[in-house]
Amino acid sequence: MVEINLNSIGHDEKITLDDSVMAVFVTGSSVNGYFCDDSDIDVVAVFDSETKPVENLGTKVSVHHISKGLLDYYEKAKYYCVLHTVPLINSEYVGKVSFITKRETIMREAKKLQRLHKKRGHNGNVTFEPIELLFRYFTREWGIIEPWRMKPLKRITASAKSREILAKSYTLIFNQLVEDGFLMKDRERYFISPTAVLNNDGHQISGGLGKFSYHFRESCGGLVYLRNAADIIRNIIAVNSL
Repeated sequence: MVEINLNSIGHDEKITLDDSVMAVFVTGSSVNGYFCDDSDIDVVAVFDSETKPVENLGTKVSVHHISKGLLDYYEKAKYYCVLHTVPLINSEYVGKVSFITKRETIMREAKKLQRLHKKRGHNGNVTFEPIELLFRYFTREWGIIEPWRMKPLKRITASAKSREILAKSYTLIFNQLVEDGFLMKDRERYFISPTAVLNNDGHQISGGLGKFSYHFRESCGGLVYLRNAADIIRNIIAVNSL
């Protein structure tokens, strides 16, 4: 068995995992600046075996047992790696998955914003800062598609600490995309390079029908959407104005 102490992230918690675990990292509110009294510490344990249900360990620790194969798909990896992550075991692997997921998020959001900009008949390139593009993603994905995550979304957007952590994490990837030729930089703002290829997502994705079914199941038959209807409408307006 492998014992992991969470003192390194500021929490007096210990968990024990099977010794077949190949990587462990922390994500969510505990390392992204919006932790509160009713928050869990989200630990992701990566195994070669099948994914298992979330397991509650210690006082406030939720352990997500994830199959390594699932993190090869953006539509699955984004749930665990789109925020800042802190590796506890196998930092090289965690860093690689985290980088690929964040990079894909940036590319997709930049493409969507660029296309919206052109659809509205604007000339020239639309520019953005890392945190602007990221909050555009959160507003749509968490505030519209997944309204059961409305509470953490509000805490993220209201937290100056969260903005600082996420901006630092994503700026590194934005700068790498500049080196790769996908983005260009003007002062502290970025825009898609005129020579960038926009029709290649460059990452495996899972089926759209499966994604819809997952969202519907998680919404308790649609009740979460109804309960958050006002917030969803506000978020639709907000994301289209970004």
